[in-house]
Amino acid sequence: VACAYCRLGNSKEAYFYLHLAIDEGYRNYKYIQTDPDLDNLRKDKNWKAWFEKEKNKKPI
Repeated sequence: VACAYCRLGNSKEAYFYLHLAIDEGYRNYKYIQTDPDLDNLRKDKNWKAWFEKEKNKKPI
């Protein structure tokens, strides 16, 4: 879902659904960093800080 919103240019929703996926256990960080569907998010000025915070979360 995050990829679809990102491709549509809706970063707010893309961040939300990517955050939700990580909270639910998705941990393929290497793919998140290379998935072309998420290119627009990675270009966002907030990406680096957001991604580091998400990556360093402890699993629930």
